[in-house]
Amino acid sequence: MQIVALIVQGCKNKDIAQQLGTKEQVIKNYLRSIYDKSGVSDRLELALFTIHHRVLAEAAAKAGHLIQMKSA
Repeated sequence: MQIVALIVQGCKNKDIAQQLGTKEQVIKNYLRSIYDKSGVSDRLELALFTIHHRVLAEAAAKAGHLIQMKSA
């Protein structure tokens, strides 16, 4: 999640590695795995995927909260 958050912020692999105290190759390996699991092919798609799903999750949480308020 930290890597994805830093990708969304526009950080490069080298910057991410420095911030997380690891090597750039480790970040590349993690990104490959993240791309495979999320079904995206590059960092732009990953950023858009993440932002899109965060917006959907927030909307669902708000809708759930409104439903709970109405039924109470």
